[in-house]
Amino acid sequence: MDHCTRPGLEYLEAIDIQIMLAIKPVKILTVYLSPSRPLLASDLSTCFGGGLPVLMAGDLNFKNIEWNSMLTRKRQTLA
Repeated sequence: MDHCTRPGLEYLEAIDIQIMLAIKPVKILTVYLSPSRPLLASDLSTCFGGGLPVLMAGDLNFKNIEWNSMLTRKRQTLA
């Protein structure tokens, strides 16, 4: 198992591990995005690049009353 902090990210914080499932590698990422920072398309591309299947989980600070939040917060993905 390999793990590292993802280089090349501007705002998104991520740590990944690579595991083998049925002799195929899979990348698992834990992520955090501060509520005061935009979600950048380049950060997502960095996380999902590399040609491996990816499972991403974490806190992107998306707020919505449908998820029992007190408010709804729209987030933009910036190119």
